[in-house]
Parts: sequence; structure tokens; C-alpha cells
Amino acid sequence: SFHGRRLGTFGDIAIFSFLVTKAMTTGEGGIAVTNDPELYKRCQAAHDVGHSEDYEGLRGGQPTVLWGLGTVMSELQGAMGLVQLSKLDQIVGSLRRTKYRLREALSSIPGIAFRRVEDPAGDNGSFLITRYQDPATATRMAQALRELGLEGGPDGKLVHYLPEWGFHVYSNIPQLVQRLSNSPDGFPWTHPANAESRYSYARGALPQSDELFARSVLQMVPSNSTDEDVQDMIAIYRRAAEMAGVE
Repeated sequence: SFHGRRLGTFGDIAIFSFLVTKAMTTGEGGIAVTNDPELYKRCQAAHDVGHSEDYEGLRGGQPTVLWGLGTVMSELQGAMGLVQLSKLDQIVGSLRRTKYRLREALSSIPGIAFRRVEDPAGDNGSFLITRYQDPATATRMAQALRELGLEGGPDGKLVHYLPEWGFHVYSNIPQLVQRLSNSPDGFPWTHPANAESRYSYARGALPQSDELFARSVLQMVPSNSTDEDVQDMIAIYRRAAEMAGVE
């Protein structure tokens, strides 16, 4: 949430991913949410076979009809999602407690700073980002954390040097940097509405962000950490800071 308002309620439609690395997961897939009944029908038609649930064939009056993409979630995933949803507050609470216990303990280490969080009460706690005096120190810190065993997660990695965090960084997305399209006419880059939007998305397009990325290390926060786990992580950070020459 942000200042008491739930994420997903700020616009007309919001989309949530349920990928395995998310706080709430069904393995793959996601959902779209809206308070607008007509937008709901259009979303429903687009993600299924092209019509909304009120469609009754030729006798159906004026249903919402589009070209459907057939991207429906399976019943098994839906059932998993309902169970996950019932535990969401518990999951987020655990993430937040672990993250802020780590932040509090690590704040005593000279040379470690943290990403500013605009609304800590609304933070879901999924990631801990620590910041260092220069890129070389951040790189050494990430390597030291891995060497000391701070690993795990779906891909075996809890720790990332932020500029190398794959598609999560704009300049690491080749489709974006190269302005690729699935359409022969180059849409959306060639759409008249984008005629004046000839931006570069290569590294350097966002210099302030790039500078912060280059000095940052990201840790994925486990959702089921015990007190012993948290103490182990704190000890690893302290030892890694010594190894990396953090000061």
C-alpha cells in the first residue's frame, strides 16, 4: 500500500504477476483487477476466447466481443492462488519483519546505506537494497555475500549486484533498447502517438538511476525466515562488509 491505499487501486486497471519469485505465487500467470464493469468484461474477453461471461451465443444480445488471446489461468493455479491470497497478510508481515530487522541491525555498519522507502508502513518487504560508496565496493560486497553462503531462492540466488539483475534494469532489456516489435509495421514504436518519443533506452538514458544502481546490492528477502535465519544473515553481512572493505 502507499499511505494507506492499496496498490492496484490508483488507476483504471492494475496487473499483478504471480511468478514463482513473487510474494504471492501460483507458479506462473497473474491477474488484472478493475472497479469498472465494462473494463472487466473487456479484460475477460481478451484473456479468454474473445467474449465475456455474459455471452450466450446468437441470443446473447450485445456481449463484449474481442479477439481472445487464450491466456486463462488453469483451475489448479486458481485454487493455489486462493490459498495464497488467504495467507497474503501473513506472508507480507513476515517479509516486512525480516527486512526491517536486517535494516536495523545493518545500520550500525559504517559504509552501508539503504534505499529510501517513502512509506515504510506500506512496504511489502520483498527486497533489501543496500548502497555503498562506489561501484567497486558494491561489486565486492555482492560477491562476498554469495561466497559466505547467502544463496537460495527459485534461481539459487538471493543476492544480485543491481546493474546485473537481468531484465529488472531497463538497459538490460534488449527488446526495449533495440525497440523491437512483434508487428511487421513496428508497432508501438511507429504509432503516430509516439512520433515525438524517440528516446534511447540504452544505459545512460537515466543517469541518476544508473548511478544509484551501480552502488547497490539487492537481496531477495525469504518469506519464511526464522529468528535464527535472520541472525545468520546479519552475521554474513558483517563478515562480508569486512571482506569487501566497506567503510
